[in-house]
Amino acid sequence: MILVKYLRKEDLKPYFYFALEEYILNNLLKKNEVFFFLWIIKGIVIGKNQVIENEINLEFIKKNKISIFRRPTGGGCVFNDTKTPLFSIITKKNVGFSFKQYLSKIINSFQKLGINLYFSGRNDILLDNKKVSGSSFMENKNGLI
Repeated sequence: MILVKYLRKEDLKPYFYFALEEYILNNLLKKNEVFFFLWIIKGIVIGKNQVIENEINLEFIKKNKISIFRRPTGGGCVFNDTKTPLFSIITKKNVGFSFKQYLSKIINSFQKLGINLYFSGRNDILLDNKKVSGSSFMENKNGLI
């Protein structure tokens, strides 16, 4: 697994992260590699198929100068602040592949620390019946994000 963490102080727009993920998926990813990215994005991130007007209060967003970004993957609308870590997994698609196998590693790590995370629904991780993580996906002939 290749861990990529952005450590520079200046802000990059999320579109840079999204483009980097797709570039790695389409041009750099080798057969048995898995890229794991850690990001910090400040603002609202909306899934590729969502209608912005149905998901957010545009008047509030404009008044409070909150940025909106559309990601190339599906999933729901999420507000992120600078204390919200985001992660991406990029890999080739294998027979029997499941993102839950990667998410299970995260859950197991927290459980070892005494934090009882668990799966719910398709792609959610919960703590005390509250969603603490969701997942969005994109697949093409080269693999998955």
